[in-house]
Amino acid sequence: MATRTTPTVARFSSPFLLPGFDSLQPAGGYRVDQDKALIDVSVGLASPARYRRAGPPETPDGADSPC
Repeated sequence: MATRTTPTVARFSSPFLLPGFDSLQPAGGYRVDQDKALIDVSVGLASPARYRRAGPPETPDGADSPC
């Protein structure tokens, strides 16, 4: 199945808590990658590709090191 990843940066102006982390995370920019999977619509060749989000939202990797 074809997938595509859309990277964005979430910026926090003050420290924040995340479920599953024991301490406050520092303010700053955090990269968030959103994966999307291609949906096979099988309507015809003229149909545009359609994507849907793949899987649950993920906790950002390296949350203790702002980018």
